[in-house]
Amino acid sequence: DWALPPLTVVDANSARGYVGVTSDASLRLTPTTIGANLADAAASFPLKLDNLQAAWRFLQEPWNATLRVERIASSIQADVLHIFSIGGELALGSTVVNLNIAGAPVNVLRFQNTGGYRHVEFTGRYKRDVSQTGDVYEVHLDHPVSGPYTMLATYEIPFKAGGDTLAFTGISPLDAQTEQGHILIASSQPFTITPSKISPDLTRLETAEIPAEDRLLCDAPILA
Repeated sequence: DWALPPLTVVDANSARGYVGVTSDASLRLTPTTIGANLADAAASFPLKLDNLQAAWRFLQEPWNATLRVERIASSIQADVLHIFSIGGELALGSTVVNLNIAGAPVNVLRFQNTGGYRHVEFTGRYKRDVSQTGDVYEVHLDHPVSGPYTMLATYEIPFKAGGDTLAFTGISPLDAQTEQGHILIASSQPFTITPSKISPDLTRLETAEIPAEDRLLCDAPILA
């Protein structure tokens, strides 16, 4: 609970005006105690302020108000597209992560390298730097983001051309409450793919079932 600190003009014969409270988008302010001299003025507050959460007007002093301050948790939904392009002895991977961030904005996004890929690079708006701990990457942003946000990860997968087993699991967004998307495996070379392990949450698609916007990002024949 936070009691608003009133500022008064000493020795004034009368006082009237407005009281407004703003906050970071990651906080919720709920009035708990409102003094008798305060009247709601959310619609008539004289200034246009971002994140104005409470506003009153007063015609005389003293006035008082108490608000409860709560931190809002972030809620993240992820729509992910993994594209794997198989070459002679190297497969190139790209993961496009479309996030929808609700609640508190975030300035750090975490991703996991689920297949032991090498040369992982991240590209996205406001990206400042990337730190790595084991197979987890933290992408630090210049300022918090909310709403729609897209991050691209690229990486390499070396393999033996004569026959090898590869993990097509991509770069996974951590901290997302839900994740869905598509996995495309493509090659201009005559490879044959034999699945050795398929997650029960995967549904195999025919080429015609792939969303057109995803198909346009793949410039080689799709193998699976």
